[in-house]
Amino acid sequence: MIDIARDYMADVLQFDCKNRSATATVGFYWHFMLVDSFYLNAAWHYPFDERRTTAKDFYVNEHTVTQVEMMSMWAFDKFKYTEDADVQVLGLPYQVDSNLFLYIFLPREKFALRSVVRELTGRRLLFLIARCKIVDIEVEIPRFSIENHFELNLPLANLGIVEAFTSRADFPAISLQKMHVSTLIQKTQFEINEKGSYPINSTHEIISDELTVLWQGGHIKFIANHPFMFVITKIDQMILIGHYFS
Repeated sequence: MIDIARDYMADVLQFDCKNRSATATVGFYWHFMLVDSFYLNAAWHYPFDERRTTAKDFYVNEHTVTQVEMMSMWAFDKFKYTEDADVQVLGLPYQVDSNLFLYIFLPREKFALRSVVRELTGRRLLFLIARCKIVDIEVEIPRFSIENHFELNLPLANLGIVEAFTSRADFPAISLQKMHVSTLIQKTQFEINEKGSYPINSTHEIISDELTVLWQGGHIKFIANHPFMFVITKIDQMILIGHYFS
């Protein structure tokens, strides 16, 4: 059954999902499987020049510094930006849709991500995003990929969704037979590179003819060399939220 679901997603998404989708044990007595997939294969509206990507220090915590590949750009009238006392916010547009953005929320203090996230309600996130304006800015962000596997039964139970996972569950709009949710799994694979957001191991080639310009005087800097949060949005809808800790 898992293989059937993978083959179906590969056909719909036109992307090889084998070895990339979540695995689960499917017993003999099951009624249906629900599969939900988020797939983003999108180029930046303003791609980074791979020749400017270099290894630099990334401050994981007070005791750990590691080397990561940092993409850099001196961006004139390209990216959105705002800030407050706690965070800097950078918005990078995608080419596929003028309303699709990746926003990076970078704490001003190096190791304050957890405390900042606790204060970042959905309302405040949207407020900060709405405040962003196009500016001239020096940008350095890591090239990274994230792969995580979550079982969501317990988190959903903590939110009050309990009966769905028990024999008391009732889904009359789906089936007249008694059934319940056995396992709910989410698997995330996400990559950010010089070209945009792509499925892991996909390849695209872009050659940038961007000119190197020297800054004169003071300017805004966005140097993401410590843990941050990122959000993919379309207008006022948050499509994906994640954290990067290196």
